[in-house]
Amino acid sequence: MALFDLGVINILTTILVAILSLYYFSVKTYNHWKILGVKYAKPVPFFGNTFLTTFRKKSPPVNQQELYNMFPDEKYVGMFMFRTPFLVVRDPQLVHCILSKDFVHFYDRGITIDERLDLLSSHLVNLRGQQWKSIRSKLTPAFSSGKLKSMCSQLDGCATVLSDYLEMKEESQDIREIMAKFATDVIGSCAFGLQFNSLRDPDSQFRKMGREVFKPTFRFLFKFIARTFHPSLPYYLNLKAFSQDVENFFLNFVRDAMHQRKENNIERKDFIQLLIELRKEESTGSNQGTKEKSVVLTEQVMASNAFVFFLAGFETTSSTMSFFLLEMAVNPSIQEAVRNEISKALEKHNGNLNYETIKDLPYMDMVISETMRKYPIATALLRECTQTYQVPQNSLVIEKGTKVLIPVFSLHRDPLYFPDPDQFDPERFSPENKSKIVQGTYLPFGDGPRICIGLRFAMMEMKFAFCKIMPKFEFTLSDRMVFPVEFKKGSPLLAPEDGIWLNVRRRDVETTKQ
Repeated sequence: MALFDLGVINILTTILVAILSLYYFSVKTYNHWKILGVKYAKPVPFFGNTFLTTFRKKSPPVNQQELYNMFPDEKYVGMFMFRTPFLVVRDPQLVHCILSKDFVHFYDRGITIDERLDLLSSHLVNLRGQQWKSIRSKLTPAFSSGKLKSMCSQLDGCATVLSDYLEMKEESQDIREIMAKFATDVIGSCAFGLQFNSLRDPDSQFRKMGREVFKPTFRFLFKFIARTFHPSLPYYLNLKAFSQDVENFFLNFVRDAMHQRKENNIERKDFIQLLIELRKEESTGSNQGTKEKSVVLTEQVMASNAFVFFLAGFETTSSTMSFFLLEMAVNPSIQEAVRNEISKALEKHNGNLNYETIKDLPYMDMVISETMRKYPIATALLRECTQTYQVPQNSLVIEKGTKVLIPVFSLHRDPLYFPDPDQFDPERFSPENKSKIVQGTYLPFGDGPRICIGLRFAMMEMKFAFCKIMPKFEFTLSDRMVFPVEFKKGSPLLAPEDGIWLNVRRRDVETTKQ
């Protein structure tokens, strides 16, 4: 019995030591901001300032807003994601320095990747330093004015399919799901030269993959937690960012597309073709002699960039379009003003919807800009200090390796920069008011060298869709829609809790002609 008791005591002692060691490890960084003299939100052991968001009791933008409001007079405050310290920058001038002026000190997003584990991680969003610079310069030509103009017929075709789809549906619809299908079809046509048919085919494989990627899972959470213990721990625990099915789908898709084009001597002016041409340049030695640490365009790297192009192209754009139409439903006078501008632009260009037509829509630009202010899909920007940085006119030194968070959602809703921020007011972005916006307070696409590479394509895509559907349909709130919007808990991007439900009614033919 004594031996049994001793064994139990040893087990309990071991468990207690393990718990205390884990506790100490989780909290030993929590004096970081106190030592530096930076005000910070009190962290919860192990979870830091993410306890309620981790367990999906609070949405990330609400959590961010509470932290932002906690120290209204501070230029920056400290927080902790689990045990990792983050500097949250509230001052627009410092935001501009980090993203643009002093970019060389904050080159990277600070996202740790392991190509052995996550086969689709070697893409533009994640890459660091010269590797990022190399791939960015290679992919930029895909978004030139000439390339964008060449996509107009494809965008027009996808927008026509969207319009036809709305004709066939019931009045009350989840606009967010419909816009996601439309954006998926656009990426398929313009980037990959394929017809995904997401709107027409309820079993579309690409739409299925889109849902799978953005479905909140505890796998991603566990991966993030494991990484706080050691960057390589997710690899040994086999905690992948995305499922094996998603990885295999995109790896096989790119491999098959390359093989088909090579075998059949097919060339298209799309994103896949650009990747193929860049790979040819590498194989012929066109890039030899460059001093940069370039990215070798293996099939894995090509699939990774096709993957991120697909994700960024459909989720952020479709969500912005959905919030745009929601605000049109809430503000019928603005909806009518946008509709009238479309009619005048089409009339001016002889009924042709093309590149020149969409450039002739200044009020729509204002409404889209206000939509992205009120509903920034990426609620925060992440950076990592890559060179020790002395904050201008301040005693704080940001050490190399420090994580920085730019609270986009909170800056966009700060009444100091945008009075009455919950009010939807496109006039904030009129020519006379736009120049008054404080630099560093409006960041829907980010800013500086790492600004979204596809922002002009996204704007084109949205305008083509709105020009097709707004003259034909009227949008009003459905009884199923909760407004103001409740934001989804557990989502890394800004999303409504239960879709965006609108009534979509065909406008009277005579009214449409007026």
